[in-house]
Amino acid sequence: METTRLRLVSGVAALAVFAGIARGQLSLEQALALSLAVVALVWAITTRTTLLVGAFIGACWFLAAFPGRDQAPIEPAAAVGLLFLCRLGLRRDTPHERRGLIMASEVLLVGLVVSVAVSITKSGGIIEGLPWLVGPLVAAALLRIDIRHLPSRDALLGVVAAAVSVTLATDLVNLVRADASSTRYFDLGRYMGSVNDYELAGEYYAVAGLLSLSTLLLADKRLLKIVAIPNLAASTFLVFATQTRGALLLLTLGAGSLLLIAFWGKRTRARVVVVASAVSVAVATQSDRIVTSDAVQRLLSVNFDSGLATSVNRAQVWQDFLAQPTFRSAGLFGNGLDYQYELLRTYPHSLYIWSIWSIGWIGTLILCLALASLLALLASRRASAQQASRMMFVILALQLIDQAKIEVARTDATVMYMWGLIAVAVALYRIDGPQEPKLEPRPVLISRAHSTA
Repeated sequence: METTRLRLVSGVAALAVFAGIARGQLSLEQALALSLAVVALVWAITTRTTLLVGAFIGACWFLAAFPGRDQAPIEPAAAVGLLFLCRLGLRRDTPHERRGLIMASEVLLVGLVVSVAVSITKSGGIIEGLPWLVGPLVAAALLRIDIRHLPSRDALLGVVAAAVSVTLATDLVNLVRADASSTRYFDLGRYMGSVNDYELAGEYYAVAGLLSLSTLLLADKRLLKIVAIPNLAASTFLVFATQTRGALLLLTLGAGSLLLIAFWGKRTRARVVVVASAVSVAVATQSDRIVTSDAVQRLLSVNFDSGLATSVNRAQVWQDFLAQPTFRSAGLFGNGLDYQYELLRTYPHSLYIWSIWSIGWIGTLILCLALASLLALLASRRASAQQASRMMFVILALQLIDQAKIEVARTDATVMYMWGLIAVAVALYRIDGPQEPKLEPRPVLISRAHSTA
């Protein structure tokens, strides 16, 4: 009865959104995006905690443009995250290893939430602060939740693959429809994607490609591996469309690292040979186009002799932003999360410089320590069977390094995607952990009397 009622409510909600197409209010992909968000939210309210985790992660990874908004609304993802936190109750577990590091990570994540809350009270920006309030709390909760209430590894990878495939398909359609001279989807010939920013879009595509490669190497279900192949191809193609050097480096370095990690495991070694052979053939057949592409040419033109800031085209931007009076007066608690682009007329081009401006020096220190502690947890998984944790360490570390020259904080949706990546990493860390040893049956002792009888 409950399942029938849920299906009815979900169907009505989806049809109501699709009705907006007839009224000319929403395009097809916008209606699809909102429908998926509504259905996920309705199901999440009344289903198990396992599905709630998956709904939050899936909502974080879905990006699409909406009327009057830069990105897909973040409220569904935030709402599902809050429901997950409310549902936890006593479903907590005490990890049997790395207790000190886990406790430190929890304290730092909660401290980050407090710092963000203090910053919001100073200058508002509650909507902009939602990802920074919900994301760290969900990550902290995942560190302690009873592992029985977590989805399986394939289920987590499948949720991400589904959300990523919709986003990639939407952006591919927009790329085909658009013209390189269009200011809506292109800037100086570089594709800007759903996030309307070629660098953020490029990073998203690169991370999506690495997660697709991880799925291809780790997943047991054939359907997941089938979905991962076009996702990997689409994300790679879109990285080249953005002509972003950082994203291209992230994708190539990450892919090489993931293949090495998988080759270390006996179970995945054969998959590495197949995937590496397929990639080699694809690169060989398209080598001329790859070498002459704008992305590769921009990468080859980098001159590191002039210094790091100049090499990544940030010297003047960073110098100008650091000279801003509001940056100099940010102090311990920052200026708030309501970033005044109209007043400043520039972005900081670094997540860490942005955090100093927004949440101050204390909040930035807590943020960096929290991210470092999570990376340390992932790096602590060294067994050959714990490949998922080590792969997530590589992906998250490369993404955070790339954030030194760009900030996800430009849009709410990209902030949610970063915390969605962290949620996936923490959940896989827990799933990768050692299982509780099974109790062996006690041996039956034969008495001496019986033995002598």
